[in-house]
Amino acid sequence: MFWNPAIIGAVNSNQFESNLTLLGGWLIYDRQGTDPNTGAGFGSSAAFGLAPNLFLAAVSPLGTENFRFAYGTYLPSGLMADFDEEGSQHYDLINGMLIPWHHQFTAAWKATPELTLAVSGIGSIAFFRTELDVDMGNLMRTVLNSKDIPSEHPALEGRAKVPLAWTPGFGAAAGIYWRPSYQISAGFSIFSPITYSFSGKLKLRTPEMASLVGAGLPALGIDDTIENGIEANSSLPAFAQMGVRYQPFGYWIQEYFGRYTISSLERSLSIQVKESPIQELQNLNIDGEPLNDSFLLATTQTFPLWQRLTPGLYFSYYKNSAKERYLAVSRVDFDSLMAGTFVKYQWGRSLQLGLEYAHTFIFERSPSETMKSHTSRFFESPPSAGNYRAGFDRAGLTVKYAF
Repeated sequence: MFWNPAIIGAVNSNQFESNLTLLGGWLIYDRQGTDPNTGAGFGSSAAFGLAPNLFLAAVSPLGTENFRFAYGTYLPSGLMADFDEEGSQHYDLINGMLIPWHHQFTAAWKATPELTLAVSGIGSIAFFRTELDVDMGNLMRTVLNSKDIPSEHPALEGRAKVPLAWTPGFGAAAGIYWRPSYQISAGFSIFSPITYSFSGKLKLRTPEMASLVGAGLPALGIDDTIENGIEANSSLPAFAQMGVRYQPFGYWIQEYFGRYTISSLERSLSIQVKESPIQELQNLNIDGEPLNDSFLLATTQTFPLWQRLTPGLYFSYYKNSAKERYLAVSRVDFDSLMAGTFVKYQWGRSLQLGLEYAHTFIFERSPSETMKSHTSRFFESPPSAGNYRAGFDRAGLTVKYAF
């Protein structure tokens, strides 16, 4: 249902499905260049993560013959990272997360025995937090009227933190599913974009050197900790999907699937300061970066060789959406190949159990020149050129029960 809501037209009874997947991944960033204070090269920055992902869905005809109704809850995507606070990435991200949680309600109509049409409404809740260091050398150059203040000096680091915030978002989907025969079926679906607007606080702890300036900072409205009211905006882009299922023989089922995501109409996370004791920060916009469209091509090959036991293979290729010149730890994306295997076991007439494992082969990215993020009188963001590499694995358990 989460890729084509009309697929529930093939369900002829009440059905409950649950999937628990354990996701594990890592990201390593090797910053290009040398430390401006020591002249030494930057060390590698690494983040490792392990997290569960739960999917639950229920489908029922509710006593009707030609209608199906369903509810599903799942995490469609998400970002989560926790880096060393002294790593070379700390001016871009130390830790943070951006995770949407979908609740999808679907109604499907079997227009004919072969054709099903469906619409879905999606209510989503997104969670956001972030923490990073800010190079406030520009601030000290202004206050002390000196150009000799170094960049990226540890004594000039401010700490910016946005505590956990959440916000709702809403979207819709529509799908069509056609099954003219037992051997072949096809489906197409579209999903609308979902926009999230977070309201929260940006707490900025000023640098240690600030205490040496005396009354200079308070005169600018700057205390040891500056609390700002912000609005952060993010979107899940619209996408379209199509899949074809073909069963030439009783012991081999082929499925081919494609998704095209219209990311170019959206931007990465943007932040606007709404309230601040510092005049220059009021209404400051840190715009999100432009994105490319992305796509996914995938195939599943299933082999029902035994009456109860069915193994299968899964392969996919993903083309990333992040533009090279805007690449950073907080907005990185990769081209990737995924290969996986799964097995299903039919336990009686009502219960089906499944196990799956997949590994993602991720292609490195090494931009030699990147654009700086927003620079103001008070802070600037260092360049993020360097080498980015990552890995990802998943293992899952599925339970499906019909009654």
